[in-house]
Amino acid sequence: MSDTLKFKHYRHNLQVKFHSIRKIVRFLYDNYCPNNLKNRKNISLSKVSDIDIISEYFLMLLIRQKSQRFFFKLFPVLFPRRTMLERSRFNRRLNQLLPVINAIRVNLTKHVIIPDDTAIIDSFPVLVCNPIRNFRAKLFKGVANIGFNATKNISFYGFKVHMCTTTSGYILNYVVTEASVHDAKVAETLIDKCPASKILADVGYVGQKLQDNFAQKGYQLWTPYRSNMKKAKEHNKSSLKKIRRRIETYFWILNNKFEIEYNTVHTLTGFQVRLEAICLLQNLEFFVLNSN
Repeated sequence: MSDTLKFKHYRHNLQVKFHSIRKIVRFLYDNYCPNNLKNRKNISLSKVSDIDIISEYFLMLLIRQKSQRFFFKLFPVLFPRRTMLERSRFNRRLNQLLPVINAIRVNLTKHVIIPDDTAIIDSFPVLVCNPIRNFRAKLFKGVANIGFNATKNISFYGFKVHMCTTTSGYILNYVVTEASVHDAKVAETLIDKCPASKILADVGYVGQKLQDNFAQKGYQLWTPYRSNMKKAKEHNKSSLKKIRRRIETYFWILNNKFEIEYNTVHTLTGFQVRLEAICLLQNLEFFVLNSN
């Protein structure tokens, strides 16, 4: 019975959650969104504000509602007095808000105080289709391609998200590439303007050239040596390996909460909006946890 809209407690919880989300979004919009994005041409003529659009989308992500069609039936029942855009118009407005969500996430990150001087980098796959359809998929043709994920031992069609986080799980930056791109090729772009000077990575980033490039930019890159390399036992400190593995836990959390490793949109802009929103929501939870 708790899954039905007639159950008042379930409805009340969603209403409370939405109002909480809207307060947070308003604060972020007022304090971290640049004025040139707030005062866009004809923005005053909009019947639904940017804050409402972003809040509604955040609610959909937080309740893990895959079907946008169902969500658009659910929302008017929960909030009969609120004006909600028609679905296609909502998506157009949401896509136009990509620079706004990105600016909020980037400007918020500038005010983060990292508790230590260490960051972690790694990547995870984003599947556009099931592996059995790798050679038949047409979605994102020419942009996505087929890659191999060694951790899961699967070939997949889609993208690869390279991410840089703090040791406590705050997302500092991310880069999206084709599935076939090697992690080391985008490592330098990923840590651009990273506030931490020590970077932990896995064996996929092993290489003297990459070490030297990081050193020239003022970063110290640590990766475990492969077992057949000289002085592997002395270099592979268990404490550092344990810290590095935290990012795999953070990826699991993102996938468990938002199913970030599975694509649910059909446009590149929609894909990026979803990633930006998920990263921002995860970072907001970081502040909540650290304030308690």
